[in-house]
Amino acid sequence: MLTPRLEAIAQLVLPGEVLADIGTDHGYLPVALAASGKIPRAIAADVNAKPLEKAKNCIAEAGLSDKIETRLGSGLSVLAPREAATIVVAGMGGCLIKDLLAAEAAVARLAKRLILQPMNNGAVLRRFLEENGYAIIDEVIAKEEPRVYEIIVASQGEMKITDPLDYDIGFEARKRKHPLLLDLIEL
Repeated sequence: MLTPRLEAIAQLVLPGEVLADIGTDHGYLPVALAASGKIPRAIAADVNAKPLEKAKNCIAEAGLSDKIETRLGSGLSVLAPREAATIVVAGMGGCLIKDLLAAEAAVARLAKRLILQPMNNGAVLRRFLEENGYAIIDEVIAKEEPRVYEIIVASQGEMKITDPLDYDIGFEARKRKHPLLLDLIEL
């Protein structure tokens, strides 16, 4: 069973397409999505060998070793362009996520969807997306006591953020009056 944060991310993954989970940790997200049939295949990557070994064990226990490949490496460097339609980068700081996207711009730009969940510095990440040819197409907020998490969905495109406050709290979440928006603001 996924945590509320991972469940919110799972809902945003493109169905029927390959998923790359960057910083997969235990591999719970690709396992849940492959087991449910939402995705046909996944790449679970991590920069550290210990979490990747845990992910391999989780994948094997679920009987999904034929559908989920594990890769050791930093960020999107483990992917070829267009290898994954959805790329998830979650549970890292916004500055690190920005750096990972910039380091492998060709891979990031050619994905159909980026699902980004910064633990901090969401404003830095939103500004990067705006300045580098991405459009934020959705923003979701998930709550796991005592934390509130923002999840940014982006794809190649253009956008212009006109209200400086929207870098901090997310214009899509504000525009849609997300029910957890006040929880995010009160942090």
